[in-house]
Amino acid sequence: METSSEVKSLAAWRLELKRFDRRHWLKFYQELMGASVSNIPRFYKSLKLYGFDLMFDAIVTSSLTDLTGDPFFYVMKVASNKWKEEQQAKEEDEAYENNIKLSIQESQKHNDELAKRLGK
Repeated sequence: METSSEVKSLAAWRLELKRFDRRHWLKFYQELMGASVSNIPRFYKSLKLYGFDLMFDAIVTSSLTDLTGDPFFYVMKVASNKWKEEQQAKEEDEAYENNIKLSIQESQKHNDELAKRLGK
């Protein structure tokens, strides 16, 4: 049995959050943020929208900040910002891959033209 002086590791929390139902997220939030979730329906909606990893990271990151008042909106803003950063990184990766594909196609086109000229 865990006493109030024992601190559960983040790895243990991750395992529990994956094992138990979504209500366990409320315990995780309470433990790390020191406050209850003030808008449970919105919290669950955000969990569904942003996913496990982003919400986990948002709560952990927010817990490291000295906040006054209700931390809920701060946590949601952190989750939103992390999602935007993730989307931007995906778009940049996609653009990079597209540039590589275009470069390969251009190179192949030039190679084909050169082969035609050498064949004549």
